[in-house]
Amino acid sequence: MFVFYDIIRTNVLGGDLIMKGLLNRSVKSKQKIIIIYLDSNNNVTERYIRVLEIREKSILAYCFYRKKVRTFTLKNILSAGLVRKRVGA
Repeated sequence: MFVFYDIIRTNVLGGDLIMKGLLNRSVKSKQKIIIIYLDSNNNVTERYIRVLEIREKSILAYCFYRKKVRTFTLKNILSAGLVRKRVGA
């Protein structure tokens, strides 16, 4: 099984608006998404999350890597995308 995802970069024109739409979609549909995130030590990390709540400057999400609810600062989300599973040869 292969996992594919479409990435939305926040540094492109309209990227922030599209990303917020994606985050809202994750809340409403309880859909898992992937984010590329800059952590507190300035390390770039890849996280699979399910967004629970969108706040003014952060999101509250279940992190599948840490296996617990975490807060992610919006300005540190470098990109976000949908997770799509595809089974194939």
